[in-house]
Amino acid sequence: MSLLIRLRGLEGCYLLLRRHVSVTQPAVFGIHDNSRWRTLGANRGQALLAILVAMNATGRMGIGLIGDSPAGTVIAQALGGAGHALVGRTLPPEDRREHVDAALPGVPVLEIPDLIRRSEMVILAAEGDALNALVESIEQEGLTQVGQLVVHLALDRNLAVLAPLVTPGIIPIRLYPLLPFTGTSVDLSLLRGGWCAVSAPTPVLPIAEALAIEMGLEPLVIDDAFHDTFVEVVKQLSESSMGFVSDAIDTWEAVGIDSAAAALSSLARAGVERVLRERRTDTEAQRDLLDLFDDSQGND
Repeated sequence: MSLLIRLRGLEGCYLLLRRHVSVTQPAVFGIHDNSRWRTLGANRGQALLAILVAMNATGRMGIGLIGDSPAGTVIAQALGGAGHALVGRTLPPEDRREHVDAALPGVPVLEIPDLIRRSEMVILAAEGDALNALVESIEQEGLTQVGQLVVHLALDRNLAVLAPLVTPGIIPIRLYPLLPFTGTSVDLSLLRGGWCAVSAPTPVLPIAEALAIEMGLEPLVIDDAFHDTFVEVVKQLSESSMGFVSDAIDTWEAVGIDSAAAALSSLARAGVERVLRERRTDTEAQRDLLDLFDDSQGND
């Protein structure tokens, strides 16, 4: 499904932007300096119109990848598989070069200024202080263009980290797939049916959601106000649960129990599925029943 079809036309986003975002609402973009917001106010319509002009009738964009995180590579792969053009990437470090070259064959290695100049959407695949430094460098050099989507993938930074780039007229988006990427070739297969945390200014949130859907992910909207809680739960679930399972396997293997990992995997999956099943909402259960009915009708 093309991005334009999913959004029912970016013209709709432009109308939403005009209707709901005024120069009196700087907090929508995480900007609290009114002078900077007034500059954006003059550019906000131009930004979405520029996306309309840049994307062709099939709703495809030119995408550039800056950074070398496993999430960045797999998201670039997925969006390329959805029909978007991968116009360039930066050079990864030596220890990841072989994997990235294999995952993104034929995608040229470019310097950051040239990559940003060629792209309608720029993915920043960096985390922590490295992401802050990258944003600062891009802002100081004035590399972004009106209407560009700038997407960051970091768990430890909220949408506001992109605030320095908003005044020039970019559309800030945060995507964080709720998946344990390994940095190997199996990562792409993990996307289908998974969930992706998405954050964006309200008027352009449909763009962020559509990008997640194009990658085969279900979008989960996260407000910046709840960033700390979101991060805490993700870290706890990712680190604590994996640590516990690893310790359990070690304990069994230490006393000579064979096939500990395989045996405990079924117990762990069953336990998690039971908790999730008991916490499911009626709406989710009804949706699954409808999906099951649709599948049965399709098999008749």
